[in-house]
Amino acid sequence: MAEIDRIRPATVAKMTSLSVRKVQEMSAAGKIPGAALSDDGWTYCERTVQRWIKRMERITYKGPPMPPTLPTGLTEANIIAAAKRREVKKVGVYFLIRAGKVMDPGWRARDA
Repeated sequence: MAEIDRIRPATVAKMTSLSVRKVQEMSAAGKIPGAALSDDGWTYCERTVQRWIKRMERITYKGPPMPPTLPTGLTEANIIAAAKRREVKKVGVYFLIRAGKVMDPGWRARDA
């Protein structure tokens, strides 16, 4: 069985920008997953804490959807130009070009 990497409260504090004391308080309240109290104090499963931070980021973020990243070497201008020439039907996973419109799942189609 593989050994799980355990980290200390100071490391969790750096990862979350919280104070060590706040991390310990949240751990005692059961608010940080992967926390375990032993004779040496609190320890945490690093992967579980990282997943918890990512989940909290998704829950907390209230802004517009994040724009997709274009595949390396492509620019939006190149894709639009290819769409106007009707040369491109699909680029990567994100952009689908049909009838001169650039469409991205989660974003409105716009004129190319």
